[in-house]
Amino acid sequence: MGKRFVASRNIEEPWLKQCPQVIRSCAIRDLKAAFDSNFAKRKINPNHTFDVKFKAKKDDVTAVRIERVNGAFKVLDDGKHVSFFPKSLKPMGVDPRALQGIELKHDITLTKDRLGRFTLHVPYRRENQAAQEPDTWCAIDPGVRTFATVFSPTDACKIGDGAATRLAKLCAHLDKLTSDTTKASGLQRRRRMKKAQVRVRNRIVHLVDELHWQAASFLCKHYTDILLPVFETKKMACRLSRKIGSKTARSMLTLSHYKFRMRLIHKAAEHGCRVHLCTEEYTSKTCTRCGALKHNLGGAKVYRCPVCMLRIDRDIAGGRNIFLKNAVALD
Repeated sequence: MGKRFVASRNIEEPWLKQCPQVIRSCAIRDLKAAFDSNFAKRKINPNHTFDVKFKAKKDDVTAVRIERVNGAFKVLDDGKHVSFFPKSLKPMGVDPRALQGIELKHDITLTKDRLGRFTLHVPYRRENQAAQEPDTWCAIDPGVRTFATVFSPTDACKIGDGAATRLAKLCAHLDKLTSDTTKASGLQRRRRMKKAQVRVRNRIVHLVDELHWQAASFLCKHYTDILLPVFETKKMACRLSRKIGSKTARSMLTLSHYKFRMRLIHKAAEHGCRVHLCTEEYTSKTCTRCGALKHNLGGAKVYRCPVCMLRIDRDIAGGRNIFLKNAVALD
């Protein structure tokens, strides 16, 4: 297959000859990798079925992989432009800070989204940092109204307080756009409205990504050990057994707590930190001073203890209880 589609002398279609040979070679490698992956899955599960299809122009993201060989890609001497296949394409301008200190030793990927924006993905090796001294601990109370409440023996803070409200407005705007698109007349109008949907979806995804990476960076720079409860959003949002409303469930899923957990673990490895997964049973209902349980807490923002009369922010109290419950056992 490689000889048939990669070597120019064996290609019959004129349009295929216009495509650089490196891209044709990468396409064959991607096809082989797809077959190998699915055949490996079939060995584990004999019932696994698959159908390898052509890439579609309407995909949200289209990608092309470029091998780091034969000068197919290089950074020009001015440091502000990169060259892809100089015989076919003009140099493209890039932010010089993006490639500063990066050695191009691996294949790169160029992607294009439905809005026509290009992104260059350059893999590089980064050395992990040494852990801070002395050890500093904190506990995180994940939630919906407040994305993460951080408690430590020296301070407490909230990350993403009110983020769900902002995301809910964007989701409502997206729902209206989707509804109006189905009712719109005219092909061009529907295309414009579908592009507007893509812009809103990208806005939501980018806001969540920024929240995740900013929070992970802040936590890893200030603490060496992070207590993070396993926030099982999938079970809590299940329609058959959930005790929360549909709007709360959607906000919780939009915040992507599991993705944040994976990103925090990744960022912690870079900074020499440790993430300890733990549980949070009764941490919201338990008084952080006297230990009394309040079963009718509901959705109250302030915890009022009926025994010792303590009044404290519900999320701060939850974070402190998570810290008390798990830090001693893990120390």
